Amino acid sequence: MIFGMADDGQIVGLTEPDSDAEKISEILKTRMEPIRVSAALSPKSTTAKRC
Repeated sequence: MIFGMADDGQIVGLTEPDSDAEKISEILKTRMEPIRVSAALSPKSTTAKRC
């Protein structure tokens, strides 16, 4: 995501970046559902030396 950019691609910045970042963070936390991903992990052997 890019913030502070106009529709024509011009960089315009944010007037209050700290409070804008906090607002954006809160919106994302409250409105987005986490993506559930299942993963299978399996050990692999390597020839690397251990320290």
